[in-house]
Amino acid sequence: MLTAIAQRMTRAEILRAVATRRATLSEYQMVPTAVRWSFIGFAATIPFEGAAIAASLSVSKLSGVIFIACYLFFYNPLSGKRRLPSGSAPLFWFLVYFSVFLANGLFLDWYFLGQFLRIALTLAQLLLVFWIASSLLAIEALRRRVLLGFALGAVLSALATLLQVPGFAVVIEGHLGERLTSMDSNPNYVAFTMVIAAVILLGTALDARTHKLWSKAFLTSLALPLLAVAVRTGSRTGIASFLIGFGICLCFTREARHRLLAALLFVLVSGAMTYLVVKHPT
Repeated sequence: MLTAIAQRMTRAEILRAVATRRATLSEYQMVPTAVRWSFIGFAATIPFEGAAIAASLSVSKLSGVIFIACYLFFYNPLSGKRRLPSGSAPLFWFLVYFSVFLANGLFLDWYFLGQFLRIALTLAQLLLVFWIASSLLAIEALRRRVLLGFALGAVLSALATLLQVPGFAVVIEGHLGERLTSMDSNPNYVAFTMVIAAVILLGTALDARTHKLWSKAFLTSLALPLLAVAVRTGSRTGIASFLIGFGICLCFTREARHRLLAALLFVLVSGAMTYLVVKHPT
């Protein structure tokens, strides 16, 4: 298959592709190993936000602290090799939003001070993570590994929920019926986590760089338990988000054979989701 792809490319295109791949791998290898793996581990534990180790400490928070500590150890003004990342336009507007939020705190009643400080601390943490992560995600090889790490973590969470592992599967009784969630988290949050991971896996399966058929089939099969949990949560917004995200993946599929595969995936996934909705109408 690789030979067939190479035969359809000119010599200049092949040399350009090889040079681009080498440059991408060089950027990836320049990132310290501890930073790379702590970042991937942090992304993989995000779906386990509800798994609490202590009263106010979860698995994902602990891995986030480890990731930030590793990053600041290698990237700091005292290091002669690496510096902190520069700012960006999205980071600037995030900072503007945070500043406006802090300014509004001057006009709040003292009764809401505790809640205001908790939200401000959360936003400050998100700002720091966004600043660090956005610079690392600019490296393509690391970005793919981080996204797949998040998706695989979501798959493990979905399988544990479907298999009713103690502490994962939780059924919430609502006025419209039962809603499944995981680790006592908000069902809508669980649905969004699952559909984002499903879009990542299906998008990777449709990517031209995923050449082997068994890899495409394996990635597609991993998306099924994610969609099963998303449907069982009863989140209509989550299902709509998946359809929009998957539709965007289809729009960016260029080659004819990939479009055919995308159409088959769409039929398969839509059929599976329809079956789940009929089986669990609530």
